[in-house]
Amino acid sequence: MANTFSKIIKRIPIPFCGVVLSIASLATLLNEIAIWAHYLLGCIAFIFFAAILAKIVLFPKSIMEELENPLSSAVVGTFPMMLFSFVPHFEHIQHYLGFVLWGVALMLYLVIMIRFTIKFAIKTPIDEITPAYFIVYIPILLAANTSPLFNMQAVGRGLFWLCLALTFILLVLVSIRFIHNKPLPQAQLPLLCIYAAPASMCTTAYLSCFDNHSTALLVVLYLLAIVLFIGGLVIMLLCLRLPFFPTFSAMTFPFVICSTASFKIAQFLSEGFLSAIVNMYATVQLVVALGIVFFVFARFLVFIFRPEN
Repeated sequence: MANTFSKIIKRIPIPFCGVVLSIASLATLLNEIAIWAHYLLGCIAFIFFAAILAKIVLFPKSIMEELENPLSSAVVGTFPMMLFSFVPHFEHIQHYLGFVLWGVALMLYLVIMIRFTIKFAIKTPIDEITPAYFIVYIPILLAANTSPLFNMQAVGRGLFWLCLALTFILLVLVSIRFIHNKPLPQAQLPLLCIYAAPASMCTTAYLSCFDNHSTALLVVLYLLAIVLFIGGLVIMLLCLRLPFFPTFSAMTFPFVICSTASFKIAQFLSEGFLSAIVNMYATVQLVVALGIVFFVFARFLVFIFRPEN
């Protein structure tokens, strides 16, 4: 039994953090829509969060080996993202416990960002940058999203302006690869769905951390979020034809954060026809997010629990 458990834990790939992150984020999103789903998804996310922690404790050498690969080293950013997604759940239980988790996730993200920059980013030619770079530099915005829980909006505002600049820089740099006609390998194609996330993450962080909002900036961010969501949706539908790769995890969180951003915009608009339209759009995005998250989650479970060949 112990041997079987060990084999299952060892098979959990780093990108699975992205799926657990998405389930935990859906739990938060559904808190005011369906409380039973909030608790159910929170429990599922926590169980697999514990499984990932078990892998880190039991197989540290395996983790370190994966970190020597540039792609895996970038994707490991989903681990502190996952920690950020649990902050509201832990904060609800015990305020200071949530704050400690928030601080640990922030510090860990900075370490991962600095390590990746020194070890890989500065040595990578511009036309070989992949969409995985978004995972390294942009999702620290999740610290901004949760900063109001601890009256840390000043930190969140600083992170917003930093990541807003990085978002536009990376959109240009990552796109240069395709302008030079350098296609991604098949296993990396799902990473293109990450394009859908940055503008929506900036939108949610802006609404969370600022009291006085610029309508012009919000319009630009949200229109960009809509365009990138549609592009990500097309890419996701095309990627569903591919054989399973752990990079499928990249098709989950971007659609969750797009829905989150839309619900926040609808709440910001408060009431009226436009608010109703955005709310309906957000609901459609939520359905898309639920569908793709549980499709990818099921594929990962098959991958993790399938018998060895």
